[in-house]
Formats: sequence, C-alpha cells, structure tokens
Amino acid sequence: MLATIAARAEEPAIGPLARDLLAAHNKEREVEKLEPLKLDEALTKAALEHARDMAEHRNLSHEGSDGSTPFDRIKRFDYHYAKAGENVAEGQRDVAGVMRTWMNSEGHRANILGAFTQMGAARAKDGDGRPYWCVVFGKPFPKVDPKQAAGEALEKINAARKEAGKEPPLKPSSKLDEVARSFALAMAASAGDKTGEKKQPDLVALLKDAGVSFRSVGMCVGVGNPTVDDAMKSILKDERQKEAVLGTFRSVGIGYAKGADGLPYWCVLLVEE
Repeated sequence: MLATIAARAEEPAIGPLARDLLAAHNKEREVEKLEPLKLDEALTKAALEHARDMAEHRNLSHEGSDGSTPFDRIKRFDYHYAKAGENVAEGQRDVAGVMRTWMNSEGHRANILGAFTQMGAARAKDGDGRPYWCVVFGKPFPKVDPKQAAGEALEKINAARKEAGKEPPLKPSSKLDEVARSFALAMAASAGDKTGEKKQPDLVALLKDAGVSFRSVGMCVGVGNPTVDDAMKSILKDERQKEAVLGTFRSVGIGYAKGADGLPYWCVLLVEE
C-alpha cells in the first residue's frame, strides 16, 4: 500500500519534472544539431503510467506488470505513431543523473538522439523513495489531405513511367479516385474489425456503380506508409505492383484512408478503357 500511495503522489503528467527532462534531452540533441523534441500529453501519460507501475512493483522493465509493451501503452492513450521508443531507469536521484546514465548507454542514447519529434517523461517513487524513470518517444503519422496526396502520387507515378520510357502519362480520373478512396476506406475498416466478418468490397461492382467502363483493371495497395513518397517508393519496390504501374493502363485513381489506429492505407487503381 505504501508503494502505491507514493507512486500516485507524483506531480501531474506534464509538470516541472517533465519540462526539465525535455530541456535535458533537447540540450543533448542541440549538440548534435538535431531538431528539438516537444512534450506531448499522451506520451507523458503513457510514461507516467509505466513509471508508477514500475515503482509499485519495484521492477525495472519495459514490460508492464500486465504484460504490456511500450507500444501497447502508447496506443492506450490514442497516440498514433510512425515511430516510437522508450527509455527507463531506476535509482538516479535527479535529472542530471538519469541523463548521464542514458547517454552512457548506446541504446538509450540512440533513442535520445533518434528520429523522433515528441516525447513524454515521468518519474515515480516506491515506498522507500527509490525513483523509477520513464521517457517515451514518438513520431506521429503526418496529416495527409487525400486530394493533395492523389495529385502528388500521380506526379511520382508518371515520373517513374517517364524514366522507364513508358508513355503517355497516366490520366487522372475523379471517378477512379472515388473508387480507390472507397477501397482504401474498406481496407482500413476491415483491418480494425476484430470479428473477422468484414470483407473487401467487390471492385468490379464499385467500378460499375461509379460509371467506369473498362477492359482491364490493375490495383496497387500500401499499408503503413506515412507519406506519399513512402507509399510510392514501397509500391515501386514491389515487382508485381511496379509492373502494373508501368503497364499499358491509361487512367488512374488514387485513394488514401486512415484506420482507427491511425495506420495509413493507400490504393492505386489503374484502368484501361
């Protein structure tokens, strides 16, 4: 009981301690000419939850007492990340001490200087006053405008076709954009369905409903690629999908959707009329 009370008696999620830890991290990043991190409330809540859990059970670990991973805990607070990490420590009495420990450890130092944009930080103490530290790092998925993404993706696809000597360039189609968007939304919904009952929509039926006539259809998909550039690179690295993009199709539609867990879904729909 004493350990639980002591752990719960710490400051609110974002308070002076979290800000001090942020400043200490950014000081190290500044030395390496890296962009500073910003404090995020969801990440700080995840850090505080785990610091309290470690203090309550007097156990230094990335695994929570409930078997959770750092990534499980981040998701609990509705933080959708493209990249995430966690540092933990035990026993250091102040920010300077814990930073020395982490910077002298290759893995922890890599997180502090990693390709993250945000962090959350916390400390909790057990019943004997022994500190447990937790810092959670994150890089959220960027916000993507579906219409803008479709235009940017088309530019990259046509650039790849031109480089490969495949002319003419693909023509954009608003109708195909709508169908591709519907398919991407369906993929996102199906992935989030735990019952396993949802199925992919009938592509031919979607095309007919949209008034699209066609002789042949090709489709490329991508999952988890945070940006247009990432999605197109992934598609063009896949030999089968690259073959479709560089094929004899003449029209294209591009759809983007985001799942309940923030994961991006892309659909490139290719049609020869």
